[in-house]
Amino acid sequence: MRAEIFSSRTRHRYSICSGGCSRFGNNKTIIGLSKTSFLSYHNLIIEKPLTSLVRSLQRNSTHKQREYMKKPNIIFIMADDMGYGDVGCYNPSSRIPTPNMDRLANQGIRFTDAHSPSAVCTPSRYGVLTGRYCWRSRLKQGVLYGYEPPLIEKDRLTVAGMLQQKGYNTACIGKWHLGLGYTAKPGKQIDFDAPLPWSDATRKEEESIDFTRSLFGGPTEFGFDYFFGTSGCSTAQPPYGFIENDRFIDPPDFYREKSLFTARAGMTAPGWDDKEVDPIICRKAVDYIERQAKSDKPFFLYMTPTSPHE
Repeated sequence: MRAEIFSSRTRHRYSICSGGCSRFGNNKTIIGLSKTSFLSYHNLIIEKPLTSLVRSLQRNSTHKQREYMKKPNIIFIMADDMGYGDVGCYNPSSRIPTPNMDRLANQGIRFTDAHSPSAVCTPSRYGVLTGRYCWRSRLKQGVLYGYEPPLIEKDRLTVAGMLQQKGYNTACIGKWHLGLGYTAKPGKQIDFDAPLPWSDATRKEEESIDFTRSLFGGPTEFGFDYFFGTSGCSTAQPPYGFIENDRFIDPPDFYREKSLFTARAGMTAPGWDDKEVDPIICRKAVDYIERQAKSDKPFFLYMTPTSPHE
């Protein structure tokens, strides 16, 4: 199977978006880039995972799948704060080798005149999933922080929900960063309608949250059948821990202090390792693709690694 972007001859479509992508049209997939430059470890964190995803799709293409050409599988990869000139297909002088992304772009379509009202994490995700301008939400500048309530309005239809209605299996794997609802421990009180950004949340406030309880206002309430990932900037913004569907896999149970080798202080899950976040996200995405390849239903995967965000 040839892995092409925007091709009616293959069931799989690919999309790579960063920061400023805000919407996409009918039967189209966007490659959008914005903001800051890649870190030096880009090849490990982004390029190799993309290679794994492509190989997984190629390996699992079957005759049964090709019978469902009218409903292609869709994989939307949103890189975090990737610069427009960081990949070779947009900048021949780039010092970062990106052969797989270049190949996909050369087989498909590149967008070279894209614009965004806010090329940062939260608003770009809001725009991609809802199809609305980011300034139509309550967030008028910046991004959401660790303990802010959900940004997507209740009962708002998302692209995942729309595809779900059309018979797709849907999954969000990676960084959510659109707010979540938490529950306080018995006897504790926190005003969850008031944001608790990382600059203001105190240790006492964080330790008042019951991380063993179900979360609300997350991906599974906005059209995704499955979610695996983190609430926000998983290596820079508490709480630090992986969530599956609506619960922490290992609830954060200790307060990690800021140090030379860690980002902001905050509640942390046992065994948490910043370096392993994106490799784990990639493995989960590949596993999901391989499982879905055996299904008769098409799938939509919204994959959101945390890199190359600082």
